[in-house]
Parts: sequence; structure tokens; C-alpha cells
Amino acid sequence: MRGAGIEGSVVAGTFGETNPCGTYGAQDLSYGFTVKVENLQDSDVLNSTARGILRIALEFVEKSPAGYVDRVQLIFQAGGQQCAWSYQDGQWHLYSGAGFLECPGPFSSEVQ
Repeated sequence: MRGAGIEGSVVAGTFGETNPCGTYGAQDLSYGFTVKVENLQDSDVLNSTARGILRIALEFVEKSPAGYVDRVQLIFQAGGQQCAWSYQDGQWHLYSGAGFLECPGPFSSEVQ
């Protein structure tokens, strides 16, 4: 992520099945990215960051035995506050929940 100019962390998990021989086969990957931004209301920065994060997630899945990215949770943090987007089924969505502010949505098709 630092190579893409993004400061933060990532957690990844897989979903898969174990065959009768005991071998696990990953079918999809899910990611949780937490990134720092200057301003949670700067939609240009949020969209740009989301594009970079999605590129990173897709690069990882290309190098893994999993077939595709199931979900990407992207948490933006600034000044002790946070908001989030979630990528699933080929598009970004606003995420809402306890402890999350509402931030500008992923309205641009350029994000995908």
C-alpha cells in the first residue's frame, strides 16, 4: 500500500472448502483495509484511494489460488473519526454502522 502512496493496514481472509483428501481450496478472498486520509468529506481523495485499494485487492487475488474478490471493506480514518465503503458484486456501497460517520458516497463510475 505504501508503494501506492496509501498509509494504512489490511486484513485478508478466505472462504473455501476442504476436499475429502483434506486439502483446503480457497474460492474467494475478502479484505478489510483501513486507511488514513486528511478529510472524510473530500470525495476526490476517497474515490482516488478506493481506486488504488481495489487495484491492490485485485492484484492479490491474481496471485492467489482464490477465484475472485468477494468483498472489500474500506475504512477511511481522519482526526479520530471514520467512515466506510464496501465493495461487493462489482460496485462500491456506503457502509453504515455504529461508530461510523456518513461520508460522500462512491458516485463516480471511475472508482470501479
